[in-house]
Amino acid sequence: MTKSQQKSQEGQQHKQHSAADAAGQFFQDMSAMAGNAFGTMLGARGDMEQAFKARMEQFFTGMNLVTREEFEAVKAMAAQALKENAALKQQLEKLEKNAPKQAVKAAAKKSSVKKAASKKPATTLQKTKAKTIKASS
Repeated sequence: MTKSQQKSQEGQQHKQHSAADAAGQFFQDMSAMAGNAFGTMLGARGDMEQAFKARMEQFFTGMNLVTREEFEAVKAMAAQALKENAALKQQLEKLEKNAPKQAVKAAAKKSSVKKAASKKPATTLQKTKAKTIKASS
């Protein structure tokens, strides 16, 4: 091979390397640009999420909604009230079952009290009225 042919071959190889380097550089640049764009989109996504959350908090605050903690506290109070209500219902049922027995006892006691009251001596006022009536007749 002659020197001119060698130089020509070296030039072609150099051009091929330059073209390959240029293509490689192009893809590196595109990759870097895509990475930057992706990073920017992620940053924008985070900003959008924060703005959305702030807007939603503002919206819900205006609606006077309760927080999760307040809801859970009231829920626990309601559950406790239901338990107490069930216990009171059971007590009431027991009392209602025993009520007829107690009513009979109370009625018997009342009748014995009435009988005893009818056997009581007359009061002073009653005696005075009786004397007055006898005296006027």
